[in-house]
Amino acid sequence: MARTQPLRPPPDYARFRKENPILKAKMWDDSLVWLVTRHGDVSKVLRDPRFSKVRTHPGFPETGPGGKAAAHAGKPTFVDMDPPEHTRHRGMVEQDFTSAKAEEMRPAIQKIVDKLLDEMLRKTQPVDLLATFGLPVPTLVIYQMLGVPYEDHEFLDTCNAIRTNGSATSAESSQASKNLMDYLGRL
Repeated sequence: MARTQPLRPPPDYARFRKENPILKAKMWDDSLVWLVTRHGDVSKVLRDPRFSKVRTHPGFPETGPGGKAAAHAGKPTFVDMDPPEHTRHRGMVEQDFTSAKAEEMRPAIQKIVDKLLDEMLRKTQPVDLLATFGLPVPTLVIYQMLGVPYEDHEFLDTCNAIRTNGSATSAESSQASKNLMDYLGRL
């Protein structure tokens, strides 16, 4: 489905929500998936333990061949796990995502935000807010939390882009996942 505006769902979604809010859809690889279009229904699916976030689970709907390859390339991160494994792994990092930790990091986060805003102001207008600010802020904050040296940011950004853009080949995505996991293992 094509988007007429980049930040809005395709126009067909409104029709689906009215006429057929839960329907079968064909993916890039001709596999069939359920397309759930209403917020309440999506919330139910996300809370239902019969559905899995494990990307290697048979029938998991990847958005492209690169994503499928990345899912099978190495160890999953905790966001790709179901409870209780997800809950156990999340518990290991919860202390880093508290309001007290955010307050402690406020000066560093403010510095990141100010730097990105200054860079945006120097660019030819208009700028892509998501690409120049919305994505870099959380990425740079997480890099700081992990202690990633500045000179490694571009490498990590490239690995993540290949893994998530949906247009990478299976080999490219697998290699990017391996490179990322190897790096994090050394960190």
